[in-house]
Amino acid sequence: MGLASLRVTRVTRSLKNIALSMLHAGGAFGFARRLARRRLLVLTYHHVLPRPAEPAGERLPNVLYVDEFAQQLEYLTRHCHVVSGDELRAHLQGRPLPPHPVLLTFDDGYRNNYRYAFPLLKQHGACAVFFLTSGFIGDRRRRLWFDRLDAAMAAAPDAVASWLRTHKKLAGLSLDECRRIVKHLPARARDALVTGAERAAGRMAPTPGSKDRVEPMSWEEVREMAEAGMLIGAHTATHQILADATAADVRTEIATSRAAIEARTGRTCWCFSYPNGEAADFRDVDVRMLKACGFECAFTQVPGLVDSRSNPYTLPRLAVPSAADFRVFLTRVTGLLPLLTSSTTGIRRWARAS
Repeated sequence: MGLASLRVTRVTRSLKNIALSMLHAGGAFGFARRLARRRLLVLTYHHVLPRPAEPAGERLPNVLYVDEFAQQLEYLTRHCHVVSGDELRAHLQGRPLPPHPVLLTFDDGYRNNYRYAFPLLKQHGACAVFFLTSGFIGDRRRRLWFDRLDAAMAAAPDAVASWLRTHKKLAGLSLDECRRIVKHLPARARDALVTGAERAAGRMAPTPGSKDRVEPMSWEEVREMAEAGMLIGAHTATHQILADATAADVRTEIATSRAAIEARTGRTCWCFSYPNGEAADFRDVDVRMLKACGFECAFTQVPGLVDSRSNPYTLPRLAVPSAADFRVFLTRVTGLLPLLTSSTTGIRRWARAS
């Protein structure tokens, strides 16, 4: 990072810290929590990892440290009602939830979810939903396509960039821009590009971060979590964005994932989360396919809270950011973030109340 970029980052952090301090001092967290007390908040996690013994610069994306997750669980179990899979299913069928309901969800199926998050969930008597990329589960050597691509880019950025830019769609783009384009390709084209990037890097590059960050769970670990009351959902077979796939491939991704989970756990797989999960990443035809394949609900990554008007196949979630400041977590769990970002009425109410 250059000196100018570093200065911009520091200024941005300072401004965020000032804004959080003002929100906290003005009572915004408590006000938002009262407004959202009857609406279901769904949180998205990906990685829970031990804090490194020595600082290693910027933490990798979507990483929460074990002590941070423990602090969040302590808050959630004390101040909220952590929703179980059975309660979620009943709620979707019309049964009300207790005040301040929160559903915890984990995407992808990383082994660190089992090793570090699962014990803490059991310790606090809390449940969570684990959405699995089924083709990733069961072999410690497997890596999700984006972890493989990131490893190749980190190992030999110039060689990988040169190779990627030989492709018409990627000519003249930065590595970050290339990654965004690759993400939206159909699975076969995407995987061919990732394999080529690995070859350009000259070897199977180690993925940035520890093995804990990239290894998948085993099916035995998945079964253990299911038997302990965790809900296991589907996240496709290969982490394919549905809107970028043909109807036949969408059916294969959905049906294969559901069948594998049911066969390995002996339990019905009835909930789904969309890879990437933004509004443009799924279509009406994909929703119809989910219904046809037997799913009862699906979660997006579109910010918001679940209420009686929510479509069960486009349920909103809020991502838990990789931030050490607990007040950033409070903007999510109190409902303040969706209140401020999606409701000008809410902003005016908060301004008048404070």
